Amino acid sequence: MNTPPDKDDLLEVLQDAPAADLTALKTASIIKHGGYRITGFVVRHPEWENRGIIEMSACRWLTKDEMWWLMHVSEELPKANTEDGI
Repeated sequence: MNTPPDKDDLLEVLQDAPAADLTALKTASIIKHGGYRITGFVVRHPEWENRGIIEMSACRWLTKDEMWWLMHVSEELPKANTEDGI
């Protein structure tokens, strides 16, 4: 059985990502106490701040607003990624 990654292992992967230390600490805690495993990645475009959630062969693309809604539990869904929001 592989040893779960600790904060330092995760910081090596995250490098200079925004809030890398907090992300590594929280991830290490969830893995240690919750039994979760890393199965994918989240990537972020540095200029537009859009995200890609990648797991196995699938990728879900999220706009900055969609990611904000997902992470902060807004009451309304964000507008669709179109010019007129339809």
